[in-house]
Amino acid sequence: MSRWSVAPDTVHTDLPDGSVVVLALGSKQYHTLNESAALVWRALAVQPRETRELVELLVTEYEVEPETARADLERVLESWLGDGLARHP
Repeated sequence: MSRWSVAPDTVHTDLPDGSVVVLALGSKQYHTLNESAALVWRALAVQPRETRELVELLVTEYEVEPETARADLERVLESWLGDGLARHP
């Protein structure tokens, strides 16, 4: 199982358009997340989640095929991991 969480040294704020801005405190870099990435971020901010849970969330919210949701999600999560925004034990 593949469990993800937000990195502890991040803070975020929701914007009126549905996006989220995340600040990585260590690097002092801001990251703007679009609406679908923001949905995933908010879910992870509440509690760690498995990849399959996040895929289900995207499929339900956006009515996309699971394979498409998983591919896009994995790309985003790996990017967040590289930028120090997410953790993956």
